[in-house]
Amino acid sequence: MHQAVECGIKIPTELFSHQREFFFNGDVKLFQEIAPLNIPSPLKIDHPRNFTLQNLITVHQHFVETSPSGFISNKAFVEIFHNILEQYERNHVLPECWKNVNIGKIEILCTTIFGGTEFINWRKFLVAVAEMFPTPSLLQLLESLANFNSIDEHNVGCVTQEQFEKIQCWFEGIHQGKINPEMGDNINNIKKTLFHIFMERKEDVPVLHYIDFLLYFAVSVDSFQGFYRALSLTIGQPLLNEENVLNDVSKR
Repeated sequence: MHQAVECGIKIPTELFSHQREFFFNGDVKLFQEIAPLNIPSPLKIDHPRNFTLQNLITVHQHFVETSPSGFISNKAFVEIFHNILEQYERNHVLPECWKNVNIGKIEILCTTIFGGTEFINWRKFLVAVAEMFPTPSLLQLLESLANFNSIDEHNVGCVTQEQFEKIQCWFEGIHQGKINPEMGDNINNIKKTLFHIFMERKEDVPVLHYIDFLLYFAVSVDSFQGFYRALSLTIGQPLLNEENVLNDVSKR
């Protein structure tokens, strides 16, 4: 092999010794490559952070018993939600990350979402924590509005549960990959839950006022942008010049 290297002769892939006498070079040691150990990955415990559909149903039941209209005092909201959190150790009604939230943190949360007003709408809180519903674009909101209008033949501004479940909403196509069948988070159950959260209970037959429903999802972290989305949704079409509208509002 040494001569082959010096002479530039190609070394065959296999060498055969046809003699009985041969020796090993004691200065050269070959070790078999050790295969990597198949160490199992550590057990990953998944602690859900987002509200599941069942979490929303549980929280909704507590609030609707106190205030079916959706409006409640800031103080009452804090007390009710704190009572819900106290049930965590017994039946895990909320994701684990909420178990150490105290009254002080609830008050901060309330101020962050509602701006410290005396009376608040608990439905806005459910929308804020329901991350299973992606924030719709203005176009998606207007498309959903058009779907509601098409089924609202008498133009009364509301639909029944049966009608609502037939309407294509913006989150249905996007949500398909995020469904958790074990938690019952399928589209039919989601839409049934949404109807019960936002339905009007004063009517003989429960109905959902769809413009009010869509306005909950028109909110934005940018207040001017939220105003533009809500205004466009109310008139049923996007305003012609968004930039001018937002500039006029910001000057007032």
